[in-house]
Amino acid sequence: MKPKSILPLPAALALVVAFIAGGCRSAGAPNPPVVSGTATGLCGVPLMLVATATDPQGDMVAYRFDWGDGQTSGWSGYTASGTADSLAHPWDSANTYAVRAQAADHEGHTSPWSGAFTVVIDTLPSQSYPDSVVDSVATGSEPFGPCLLPNGQYLYVPCRELDSVMVIRTSDNQVVKTVFAGEYPCFAAASPDGNRVYVSSSGGNTVSVVRTSDNGVETTIDVSGPSVGLAMLPNGEYVYVAHTDSNTVSVIRTSDNTVVAEVVVGSGPSCVAPLPNSQWVYVSCHSSNEVWVIRTSDNTAVKTIRMPDYPEGIGATPDGKHVYVACGYADSVAVISTETDSVVGEIHIPGHPGGLGVLPNGSYVYVSSYEGDLVSVIRTGDNAVVGTIPIAGAPEYYAFQPGSSQAYVTCRVGDKVMVIAPSH
Repeated sequence: MKPKSILPLPAALALVVAFIAGGCRSAGAPNPPVVSGTATGLCGVPLMLVATATDPQGDMVAYRFDWGDGQTSGWSGYTASGTADSLAHPWDSANTYAVRAQAADHEGHTSPWSGAFTVVIDTLPSQSYPDSVVDSVATGSEPFGPCLLPNGQYLYVPCRELDSVMVIRTSDNQVVKTVFAGEYPCFAAASPDGNRVYVSSSGGNTVSVVRTSDNGVETTIDVSGPSVGLAMLPNGEYVYVAHTDSNTVSVIRTSDNTVVAEVVVGSGPSCVAPLPNSQWVYVSCHSSNEVWVIRTSDNTAVKTIRMPDYPEGIGATPDGKHVYVACGYADSVAVISTETDSVVGEIHIPGHPGGLGVLPNGSYVYVSSYEGDLVSVIRTGDNAVVGTIPIAGAPEYYAFQPGSSQAYVTCRVGDKVMVIAPSH
């Protein structure tokens, strides 16, 4: 996060007066912010949360957070009305915290506090992570990029050869619904409220929107070509869809499911990873051996990062500081620093790594080797490979329970989802 400016003295005094008065909304004050970001983490590890608010007069706004642990942040610098800003905070104890945010304009008018955003902090020991296969769920042919609803109760698995999405109830790992979702569906992403799942189609020019209340297809969105990687911003406002054939990324506004931008990137874009602050999106381009960085405020590609051979699976850590990229033909995982947008490390992973996922608490990265029938586990604290899990059937892509207690990996050749849990 970039350094913040200090509030001017008159505005700061006005904010103090407003705070003493109870933080009530005054005339002309901004609307209450909406809080978004990563909802699970570990003790002592900062999580980045995002606040977004509008001001009725169009004034610039500043934000502060009540972290729910007795601490309140200082005010951020000013940003334009409706523009998100982020702050990071560590919690010292394992618990569930209700985080709220408040907005202020440059005249010192303060909004009411926002509704609560729930953060769950865990004391998962550093040596404990999902490392043992505990179940196998048969799916349709060629399962690919799954997603879990935010409450962790249902897993949505696109099955390319079946032209459908399988809905799995995680309490007993039973398939409860099959949803037709376009030709060769590839990746799925859930909205933060869990009401919708967006599904890319590698065989057609559409993205399907599945309504989770009854698992019906609510609408299909026309996009510029067959789509592969797909991801939703953590704030839920936009979906980014990679088109390998046209070397573009479509941007879908979720409020009305309209394509609002097409961003030209490198050759062969395949996977998409937004940062937790929703301000940047990283796109792996396997044919040009690059990762492209898109600024979401204006959907401009602002940086190109040279990568080892054939970058594909990609994921960001919950503090937003690093992006991990599986590079298949290089037999490695590259580590990008988001501060400098440069590769700061490379980890050897045999067997042509392809799929990759970051555990929600940020402590481990899971990497699939589709030619080695192997899942490797990287500890992010020191980027050491601390474990391997043999999984037959070409393991590919991941979804994780919000509390980091279980991992789900699709097996493209085996037509199944494997469930992985801690052995101790």
